[in-house]
This record gives sequence, structure tokens and C-alpha cells, in this order.
Amino acid sequence: MEKLKLLSLFILFGRAALAEVEISESLPNSSVRIGECPDDWIDADILGCYKFLDAKINHTWVEAQYDCEQIGGYLAEPTTHRLSSFLHSLANFDDEYDGIKHWYLGLTDVGLEGNWIWVHNRELLTEESWGSENPSSEYRNRADCAVMVLDSTAWWWEDWDCTLTQIQETPVAPVCQRHLEASNSTTTEVPITTSQMSSPCPTGWSEFQGSCYRLEGGVELNWMYAVSECGKYGGFPVIIHSKEEEDFLKSLSDGEDFWVGGIYSSSGPVWIDGTNFDHGTFYDPDVDECIYYALPQSQFNTVPCTYRASIICEKYF
Repeated sequence: MEKLKLLSLFILFGRAALAEVEISESLPNSSVRIGECPDDWIDADILGCYKFLDAKINHTWVEAQYDCEQIGGYLAEPTTHRLSSFLHSLANFDDEYDGIKHWYLGLTDVGLEGNWIWVHNRELLTEESWGSENPSSEYRNRADCAVMVLDSTAWWWEDWDCTLTQIQETPVAPVCQRHLEASNSTTTEVPITTSQMSSPCPTGWSEFQGSCYRLEGGVELNWMYAVSECGKYGGFPVIIHSKEEEDFLKSLSDGEDFWVGGIYSSSGPVWIDGTNFDHGTFYDPDVDECIYYALPQSQFNTVPCTYRASIICEKYF
């Protein structure tokens, strides 16, 4: 807590330098503070809330996205040069983060090579902060996820394979972002019905063996957008660990193939929550593609991550 207070003090002193940041630079529509950050997040005033997960090393970029979603956030999206510089200042201010010079950002071109998109706000990259010889322009390269690289006086972005757990044999970790939480607002209590009291899942979700599931009816998105869509609910595309769960999801799927929360790396299938891939078989997988459930074959399969499929979201209760 003491370090967070020091960081907040640092931000107060630096706020004058940030005052020149214009509204067009992805700041909120109003410069008036409208909420609070949770106690264990860095409070950056109207710029939002940030948290450096320095304990979450040796994770892939996809797992890092999930790490942020689990605490109510998403991988940080510094959409302007000034915001990137601000993140660099935060990371270098506290020596707690020494030894971690690579931080995952919520930026990827996994959907279409060279088409870099911020995952959470779904906006195209407009202000670039790439380092020398980045991003890769090689045909069919695997460097589809962005990392912020730091040294004591400078910062830049590099693109790396989304399935790596280290960058050049050094640790890499997530830096998360979230919006301010509304405070001092008047709320109206909504009566809880008997059916709501009997289910641990929100309205519109189905419960099965410790998780809640939701079919996003009529929605087909590429895999990365599917991860983002489920993340809005604090969840993720389904992860299947048993025949019973598989059969349940088939009945919920409305007869359509659907994304699952996994990618097929050079070492095999990987679930985004880090659990073992311990159930199911593959129809015809290819490395570096995203995994979906092929209903006609009742098997997993892979396709390019640009493919659009139905979504079933899962979250724990």
C-alpha cells in the first residue's frame, strides 16, 4: 500500500506534464474524475487504473490476457505516444519491477497480418511506438502480439510470438488496465426472484458443474474478439475438461461450431487458463492456429484465428 501511495504522489507531480494530453488521445469524454480505482491498483486519475502483475511471469500473451481479466481488467492499451511514455514512467518508478523489462500489451495482428488492433476497445492502431525493425514484415511470421520493452531512459514496442513464455530468455509479464469504478452513485435495489436465488449464475447463463455458460446467440467473431467479448463478463471462451462438459456444450451450441479458449502451439494445444489439455481429440490440427469445436465430427479442430465462429462464454462462480 505504501508503494501505491508513493506512486499516486508521483502521478500528482507528473499531472501537469500530462495536462497537454488532448481529448482526442483516447482519454475519457470528460476530464472530470468519475470514479475510484480498487485499493491494490495504481490510481492514474482520469487516465484510469493500472496494475503490473510482476508475479505472473512465464505466461503466454494469451494467458496474460486471461490474468488481467481475472482481476477485472484487460491488457493495457496505451493508444498514444504520451500514454506509452506514462506507462514506461510507472514501470521504472518502482524498483519492485526490476528484472522485468518486457510487458505484454493488448495489441495484436493475429486476426490479419499487419492489421494491428487494440483487443479491448477493438480500434485499429493509429499511433505507433515500434522499435527498430518492428513489427516483422516477413511473410507468415509468428510475431503477432505486442510487448513493451523498457530500459532506464527509453521504451519501445516489439512484436513476438503469442505462445512464448519468455522474451529473449528474460521474464515477461502483464500490465493490466481497467476503468474507474463509479462511486457515490444512487442505486435502486432490484427484487430477486426465487429462480434467481436458486441459481449461482446471472440471468441468461446456464450452470453446469461449477461454471456458468452463455451462448452469444447470433454473434460470430474471430478468435481474439471472442476472447474480448467473453472478457466483458469476466469470463473466457469455453475450456473443456470432460465428456460430460462436452455433451452439455453440444446441447447449448444451437447446432453451430464454436470457439474454445485454446491455441495450438508448436508444443501442442494450450488452454488460456494454463490448465492441462486433458480431454478430447483433434480432427486435423495445424500449428499456430486457434482451436474451435467442430460439431459434425465431435472433435476439436484448428483454423486461422481470422475465422469467424459462434461463441460460448464460461466463467466460474
